[in-house]
Amino acid sequence: MESYRPDVTPRSAWGSPLLADTLFGHLCWALWHTQGEPSLRDFLHAFDDTPPPLARSNGFPEDFLPRPVFPPLRRTPDGRTEPDHKKLKRIVLLRKGWFLEACPALSEATIQRALMDDGNIRGADPSHPELGYHNAMDRRTESVREQGGFLQSLDFRFPRPEGTEEGTRLSVYLKTDYFSASALGDLCEVVARSGYGRDTSRWLDLPPVPRHASGP
Repeated sequence: MESYRPDVTPRSAWGSPLLADTLFGHLCWALWHTQGEPSLRDFLHAFDDTPPPLARSNGFPEDFLPRPVFPPLRRTPDGRTEPDHKKLKRIVLLRKGWFLEACPALSEATIQRALMDDGNIRGADPSHPELGYHNAMDRRTESVREQGGFLQSLDFRFPRPEGTEEGTRLSVYLKTDYFSASALGDLCEVVARSGYGRDTSRWLDLPPVPRHASGP
């Protein structure tokens, strides 16, 4: 299967995190809108076979990959594990360059030793969830509801990294032999133009053309 990596730059707060399942739903709707229901049905039926027609990931900060899950380290005879074990296991993103180099001998012990020796390999979620406040509209009167018209919701904001002009960039990894690169790019463009997740959150790059991924 060919690997692709659309890079995404949020230009406003999002109502939903960039998750694989949410993105999959948007791509299905994009396929339905552009090619019709029969094409969508054929695509979904293809998941009955192995391998599936499309594998997708969550969105990760550029140059970072998710930390793999290994069995916890066994306790030593004195009842302790690696130093700072509890703190280190909260780190869920690792720098991509280090990850790919360490893959042949990757283990939980390898990851923890590297995290203790080099803090630069650890990554953090770039989004900052915060409560947003919204008015609820009454569609019959086209005005704010007098009762129950003030709502709270969780928004995901992406502050611009220091020294950059574009803002936070996220990478999504896709694998498929079902779609060509151009067809996949067209579907991503539809998603970008129609909005992602709750409300009308949008991507900045239009279209986000997939690039062949150098990683997994």
